Amino acid sequence: GLRNCNAIVIRNGHTYSAAKICLDLELDGQSDWYLPSYDEFDLLAQNRFHVNKKLETINGANILMNESIYWTSTERDYRKAWSYSFGNYFNGETYKSSYQYVRAIRSF
Repeated sequence: GLRNCNAIVIRNGHTYSAAKICLDLELDGQSDWYLPSYDEFDLLAQNRFHVNKKLETINGANILMNESIYWTSTERDYRKAWSYSFGNYFNGETYKSSYQYVRAIRSF
C-alpha cells in the first residue's frame, strides 16, 4: 500500500488522488497514513470484527462499513484502479474518475 501510494504521487503531472489524500493526512499527531492496497483491504476484511471493535473505542473513528466502496492503491493502469467493498457489493477495477470512499490506514 505505502509503496503503491509513493509510486502514484511521484509521477509526472500528478496533482490529486486518493493516495495523496492519505499520504498528506495528519490526524491525532500521526502523519504516517497511506491508502491500503487491495490485499491489505482483504486482510482488514478477514479481521473486520476485531478491527471494528478496536475502531469503536477510538473517538471519531469510523468502522469498516459493508455498503461503502473504497479506493485501493492497487492500480490496473493509468485509467483504472481496484476498488474494495467489505460487503462484496463491488470488488474490481474502477475508472479513476469515479467517486469512491477513501480509507487511510497506518502500518499494522
